[in-house]
Amino acid sequence: MSTFSNLKIRTAVLVAALSVAFVSPALHAQDPTTRSKVTVPFGFEVGSTHLAAGSYIVSNPQAPILAVQGMKRSALVMSSHETDPSPARTSKVVFDRIGDQYFLREVWSQGKAEHLLCPESKAEQSIQRMERNSDHASVANPTSVEIAMVQSPR
Repeated sequence: MSTFSNLKIRTAVLVAALSVAFVSPALHAQDPTTRSKVTVPFGFEVGSTHLAAGSYIVSNPQAPILAVQGMKRSALVMSSHETDPSPARTSKVVFDRIGDQYFLREVWSQGKAEHLLCPESKAEQSIQRMERNSDHASVANPTSVEIAMVQSPR
């Protein structure tokens, strides 16, 4: 009798786990970033990965992961959601520029108030720390560079 009860419990747990697995993609379908294409005219950093200038597909396959896929290299980074008071007018990516280096910072989707925010990479933190510790400021504070994205069909 005890074995039959354990079997029922295991079956119920398995059914519940499978239900969550099938419902989960539907919940993530409402994430702020859809599959979009962007052409970046300069090399840039995504997390700890350097990507060359070129065309990339930017997507949010599963929260909180942001994927940037190119022909030769790709990168994944953990992102967070941030909400703006008004929806974005265009889909765009925003980079922080420090000196001659670019770091992916934000991903916006047209019509959405929520956007993805990438954390500062170790390389970016290192540059900023070196700048604070130097006697002369050779690198200015980060400036933002925006590039429009084109929505891609799924």
